[in-house]
Amino acid sequence: MALVLPMAKRVEVVAHLVEGAGIRPTSRLTGVSQPAILALLLRAGKGCERLHNRLVRDVDCRTVQVDG
Repeated sequence: MALVLPMAKRVEVVAHLVEGAGIRPTSRLTGVSQPAILALLLRAGKGCERLHNRLVRDVDCRTVQVDG
């Protein structure tokens, strides 16, 4: 049976990752194991993909500008 991170800890982990922290620093700062962080990252990514695919439709995009 897998242990489940409390919501507050999941939010803390994702906040560090969104701010640009790597997996190891996030693990040190939050006390969450690297495999648990990677599993959460994968799950969050899949959720974001589902939300994006549901909400973004019929976008006519001629020019895209991104940071490199």
